[in-house]
Amino acid sequence: MADDPHGLSVIKVDKENHDTTSLYFAGPDVDKFKNRSAGQFATIRVFQNGAWSAPHPFTLSCAPDDATLRMTIKKSGDFTSTVPDIEPGTPIQCAGPFGQFCKNIDEKQRIVMIAGGVGITPFLSVLRHFQDIHAKNEVLLFWANKTLDDAFARQELETLTKELKLCVVHVLSRAKPQDVPEPQSTQSLGCVVQEFGRLNQEVLARHLRTTDAAFYLCGPPPMQEAVLAELEKCGVQAKKCRTRSFCIREKLGVTEGCCAPYFSIHVSFFCLSYGGGDNDYEEIACALGLGWNFSLPLILHAGLCLGFRTGD
Repeated sequence: MADDPHGLSVIKVDKENHDTTSLYFAGPDVDKFKNRSAGQFATIRVFQNGAWSAPHPFTLSCAPDDATLRMTIKKSGDFTSTVPDIEPGTPIQCAGPFGQFCKNIDEKQRIVMIAGGVGITPFLSVLRHFQDIHAKNEVLLFWANKTLDDAFARQELETLTKELKLCVVHVLSRAKPQDVPEPQSTQSLGCVVQEFGRLNQEVLARHLRTTDAAFYLCGPPPMQEAVLAELEKCGVQAKKCRTRSFCIREKLGVTEGCCAPYFSIHVSFFCLSYGGGDNDYEEIACALGLGWNFSLPLILHAGLCLGFRTGD
């Protein structure tokens, strides 16, 4: 039965821009998320066309203390392309929260966030949290997009620079300076700056005041590899940078190119074996459901892109 009095339902659908939509959920199950941390993710199943969708994981882009849950989702496949058409009142099943990407981030005095596209979502969660608690942390945010129109949260970020020690650097790879309005000069604790081209050593060095900071990176694997190489040129070792990535594989059984180690889930013994890394793999496996019999890559927009195969 779709109508679950103990579950969640969509209360608002906000189209952020041409390819990104935020869904807001409310209902009794929100209580299960009251102890969540900024930057965590969850999986959702949506009741569409008389049936529940498969589970899909996305970042909880809201602040941890928000009364409603929010996910900000970019069109990138069959399911995500249907998100803008979801209507308020649609039943939702949500499992989580999961992940430790931004664990204890509020304890870091100096923070450097680097996002590619929709990889901004865990950082939006953190910055909204910082706004709620009037944080004094010093934050430098690099956000790489093709154009300024792709930076759907730019007005909110500009507002946050007035309340937080936040400097936002928009890095635009397919825009020309003459086609982009300059940021307004306002009385702010932080700043908003625009750079054009790729996020390279020159851009990073122009804004990094110190390498003695907590570094966080979220974006597609090719972008991450490129940025980590540029950070190395700036004196920041790759191992010092906490990463979270996502990628898409449409063909079943294809695990090549995924950024996580190969995993084998042994369902009968409820154990998870993996090679390398320090991420919260057990929680991710639970979020995806160990009872399924599948061999396919999975999309995690703010978690890890994992190719799973059930073991013997």
